[in-house]
Amino acid sequence: MGVDNESIGSSDENSVLKKVTFPIPYEQAPVLNAWALGEFQYRDTFSVQVKTVSPDGFKVNIQRTDNSTGWGQNPTLYWVADGRKLQDTKQIGSSDGNKKHISIEFPIPYQNIPRVIAGVRGDSKYGDRFNVEIKSVNQNGFECTVEREDKKKGWSQNPCLHWNVDGAQVAPAQGSREVGSSEDNKVSIHVDLNRSYSKRPEIFAWVRGDPKYEDRFTVKVDNVNLDGFDCVVQRSDKKCGWGQNPKVFWNENVSMTVNKGSLNVDNSTSVTSKLKVKFSEPYTNAPKVITWIEEKGVAPGSFTAQVRKVKRNGFNVWITRTDELSGWEQGPTLLWKAFGVSQ
Repeated sequence: MGVDNESIGSSDENSVLKKVTFPIPYEQAPVLNAWALGEFQYRDTFSVQVKTVSPDGFKVNIQRTDNSTGWGQNPTLYWVADGRKLQDTKQIGSSDGNKKHISIEFPIPYQNIPRVIAGVRGDSKYGDRFNVEIKSVNQNGFECTVEREDKKKGWSQNPCLHWNVDGAQVAPAQGSREVGSSEDNKVSIHVDLNRSYSKRPEIFAWVRGDPKYEDRFTVKVDNVNLDGFDCVVQRSDKKCGWGQNPKVFWNENVSMTVNKGSLNVDNSTSVTSKLKVKFSEPYTNAPKVITWIEEKGVAPGSFTAQVRKVKRNGFNVWITRTDELSGWEQGPTLLWKAFGVSQ
């Protein structure tokens, strides 16, 4: 959270409606506070009324309050937006058409299909506006379509796709092995584990190619024994071989521990309340935590929950009221789930 600003410019009217686009979109509409200041050599004063707030930006009405006329100076609009920004990014390049299909591969796959929220930002020196539609999501990545919405034509700039993913990832890889190139669409390989087991382990495997190529791969694990396993690596985006050197990654004996709970949020005199949640038993490593607000039976008001810090024995969460910049007398109920890996 920080203070951003943008020039308003002069106006012949006593008030103007201004639209602001966030440099980086938010996962959901943030809590916003805005104000305007004139140049120091003028005595003009201004009021700012927030009209709408979305994950992409906001609209405000700026009015001169010391006079009923317009203004010749260049005042500045300041704002503070509190919310979770979309953090992962990829430059998507130019496009001759109005739409462009994008494939994103997660660095580490997820245990189950995760929730993906995405947005697109172009270069600020262009007036292009974009919309992104998630087409499909699986444990390894997602497919989306980016569309230019201000005109029915392509674009020459290099916009940036932003996204967040909520889900429980598998543990970091315990081992890897290079596959090598192949003239065939699939190849069988044997993988030696880093240790031998007294009983047959469970194996979770995935494949990653060189990021400078767009090749996509799948892997099927066969014949697991006490010290290794066989697997079949197949190229999934085309019915041909590959010239690069992808890698197979794997985990051994991975099991997920899932805990969940709820917490009644006390009253608050400020717009944000900071809470601590403690797990009944600590995890081996900091788990993945997801939170949401239960609306049933909640007093008037809208709230968001934002996880700020997760440790082995608990996490911090901020409860923020979004419909008004004020506190509350009766708080909502916070629900949470924690996904940890034990081996």
